[in-house]
Amino acid sequence: MKIVIVVLTFLSLLAESQGYGSGAPLCVDKPRHGYDPQETDPGLDIKKSITGDVVDIQISSKEPFKGFLLTTLSPGEFVLDEPANALKIECSGLQGSKGREYRAVTHNDPEQKTSLALKFKQAEGSELEPFFSLAIVREFKTFWTNIIV
Repeated sequence: MKIVIVVLTFLSLLAESQGYGSGAPLCVDKPRHGYDPQETDPGLDIKKSITGDVVDIQISSKEPFKGFLLTTLSPGEFVLDEPANALKIECSGLQGSKGREYRAVTHNDPEQKTSLALKFKQAEGSELEPFFSLAIVREFKTFWTNIIV
């Protein structure tokens, strides 16, 4: 019985240190890491340009980061290039996730990143400029949320 407890403890610590290398598991406002988000400037250079119905989002940072989650309420969909540097995730409203009216993309690998290039195609007839909310994770305890793009 003691060995089972030791193994389970080790696995839980390993999971915490590794994070979600294949992306955020849920479409949420902030990572559920058990820590508060940073209140300092994350040091990101964010550029958003709109050409027709396509929104190009460029995010760069001098400090590498491991993960991100970009969400929007704007009608449309994220368009992933091949090979994709992101993964679409479903916002279902389950387990505290944002509801189905949201769209989201997250990282798809555990590698350090210093830049992102993402595209969003607005729904036909959309008249309002789309806005996005970004969460960036540098380390398990170091992350920023509600960065408006």
